[in-house]
Amino acid sequence: PKDGPPTLWRKKIGAGFAGPVVSGGRVILFHRLAHPEIVDCLDAGTGREQWQGAYPTGYRDDFGFDDGPRGTPTIVSNRVYTYGAEGLLSCWDAGDGHKVWSIDTKSQFHQPKGFFGMACSPLVEGGLVVVNVGGKDTAGLVAFDQTTGKVRWKATKDEASYASPVAATLS
Repeated sequence: PKDGPPTLWRKKIGAGFAGPVVSGGRVILFHRLAHPEIVDCLDAGTGREQWQGAYPTGYRDDFGFDDGPRGTPTIVSNRVYTYGAEGLLSCWDAGDGHKVWSIDTKSQFHQPKGFFGMACSPLVEGGLVVVNVGGKDTAGLVAFDQTTGKVRWKATKDEASYASPVAATLS
C-alpha cells in the first residue's frame, strides 16, 4: 500500500548498532539497556518474547556515540552467536536461551579497545566461529570450535577492524 506494509508489532530496544536477525520464525535482537548487553528472542509474527539472555558490560564509547553492541548476531542450526562491544563472544541455545559457552576475547587475547570497541559479526563456517579479534600474539583472526568455544586456530598480527570475516570459495 501507499503507506508501506502494515505494522504487526513494535518493541522499544536499547543502544547498539547490531541489526536484527530473523530465522525459523524468530527475531534475535542484540542491544544494551543500562549495564547489560541483552539478547532477545522474539516471535517474528507477534513480537512476544520467547527468551532473554544478558550479561554485564562496562563498555564506554570514547566519543559518546553509543555504548551498545556493534556486531550483528549469527544464527546457525539451533545456536545464536554474539560478539559484544567489550569482546565477549557467546553461544546461546536458540530454543531456550541458555548460554552454551562464552569467551572473554579481550582478556584472553589482550586486544586493545579499538576506536569504537569490538564490532565484528561472528562467521560460522565448517564447524568454526571465526572472529576478527585483533589481539596480541598472532590473534588477529581467531577460530573457535562451534560446539565448545575452544580455540582451534589463530592467524595474523593485524589489529581488529570493523569488518567481519566472510567465507569464499576461490577457484
